[in-house]
Amino acid sequence: KRWIAEDETRKEIERFVLGGGSDFIASMRDALHEWGRLTENQEAAVRKVMAREEKREAERTAQTAIARINELSASPRPYLLVVHFMDAHDPYLAPAEWRGTRSAAPGPSIPGFDEDRARYWEEVDYLDSQLGRVFTALDATERPYVLMVTGDHGEHLGELGMLGHSDELYEPVVRVPFFLAGPGVPQA
Repeated sequence: KRWIAEDETRKEIERFVLGGGSDFIASMRDALHEWGRLTENQEAAVRKVMAREEKREAERTAQTAIARINELSASPRPYLLVVHFMDAHDPYLAPAEWRGTRSAAPGPSIPGFDEDRARYWEEVDYLDSQLGRVFTALDATERPYVLMVTGDHGEHLGELGMLGHSDELYEPVVRVPFFLAGPGVPQA
C-alpha cells in the first residue's frame, strides 16, 4: 500500500531538511515514522536527499558546542554545558567521506544485518570524530573539567532479528555507555 505519493515525499523531505527543526536526523526519523512503510522509490528518495546533506547534525552540534565552550571559558566562573548529539540514528547514512570505510562491524557476523551493522559503525566513527573536536576544545581552555558521556538508548543491530530501537526493553536497547572522567573522579 502506498501511504504517500512520491512527489509529496520529496516535498516533505525537503521541508524537513531545508526548513524543519534544528535536528535533521530526528526530523527524518519522525517523518519516516509518520509515513509508515515507504515504497522502494520513496526509500530511495529519502536516501538521495540525505546523501545531499553535506553537514550532518553532529558537525553542527560540535561547532555550536565549541563556540559555547570558547565563550564560557572566557569567564573564570564554573559552568555546565550539556551537548546532545543525535547521530548515530537510523537511517544509518554517515557523511560521504565516512561511507564505505567499514566492510564489517565489530563482533560476530549476523547474517542479513551485516551491511546495516557496518553502516551504523561508520556513523559511530563519524560521531567519534566530532566528539574529539569538542574534547580538543575543552583541553585547549586549559581549565579543569569533569566530562560525562552517556546515551539515551542502545540499538538493535540484528540481535533477536531486530534493527533499530523502539518500545522494547531488550538488552541491546537498554545497555548504554556511561563515562565519567575528570579531577576527583576515581578511575575504574
